[in-house]
Amino acid sequence: MSIEIKNNNDVEESCCNPNHHHPDNNEACCLCQRLKYICYMQKKCCQEACCLNCEACELGSNIPGQNTFNTRPFYLYLTDGTQFSFINPIDGTEYTVFRVESIRNCCGVLRALTLTFTGSTLDTAVYTATDFCCTVDICKFIGIQCLPDTYISC
Repeated sequence: MSIEIKNNNDVEESCCNPNHHHPDNNEACCLCQRLKYICYMQKKCCQEACCLNCEACELGSNIPGQNTFNTRPFYLYLTDGTQFSFINPIDGTEYTVFRVESIRNCCGVLRALTLTFTGSTLDTAVYTATDFCCTVDICKFIGIQCLPDTYISC
């Protein structure tokens, strides 16, 4: 599993430099690009062998032996290094795991997911979609950590 975090010393050379635009779609933020890719894969829902990270080429490629996936859940990290969380306005529940629902111009709609474990490892994680979504500026985050792909009934 990998965590992708921008190095503040490399901001001028990073893809998150506001003066560095992606040649294909004129987007300035590397996390925005990563989440657009994840959103695209979630809509495509295919499987191919790869390692466990945010760049795994297709959904399911980070979980060998399974074949039904529609979600790559993830954590996001704020500029101070803490995990981003969403607080349910109704009951105060805090959510830290998300699924990207849509993304446009680096403005993303994220669905909060619940995470429960049936055992002691990530491969025993069960994700459940909530009815709670938030809209965020993806370029305000400093890092993303993808979790094993899963199927979520939305």
